[in-house]
Amino acid sequence: MIQAIKIAMFNGHGNYSFTIEAPILYLELYDAFNEEGAFQFRQAMLAEYQQHPTLLINHAIVNLQDWQLGTPESQQQARKMFQSMAERGYQQVDYLVNGNIIGQFILAKLWQDIKVNVTFHASTADFLALFPHFDALITQHQCTQNKQRR
Repeated sequence: MIQAIKIAMFNGHGNYSFTIEAPILYLELYDAFNEEGAFQFRQAMLAEYQQHPTLLINHAIVNLQDWQLGTPESQQQARKMFQSMAERGYQQVDYLVNGNIIGQFILAKLWQDIKVNVTFHASTADFLALFPHFDALITQHQCTQNKQRR
């Protein structure tokens, strides 16, 4: 007797939105990522990068306020993306922690030994106090995202 075997395919979990104003990538992470979601995110970012000349985007600002972490497998995907970012010429990544201390701890470990300057800021307000020229980029992105969610 032949028995049918069902293979479960997992849907990607985890959401993101981003804006690119070269040389800056502003990114917001939402929800929790599984391996498939992190892989899809990595592929989407790679496709976006390929639309820009190499070394044009070299600074990322990442808002962690609504990020709910991810599985260990998603962290492996993140590490691959970070290595790719270094290869693409990223020089700086600024994380806006906004209360996500566990996320900061995980990300600091994932960036270990990758030659990119990574800085964690306690809040968006703290970051903007140091770098007020990014206010328009962050505010515009957040306003656009709020309109799209309605």
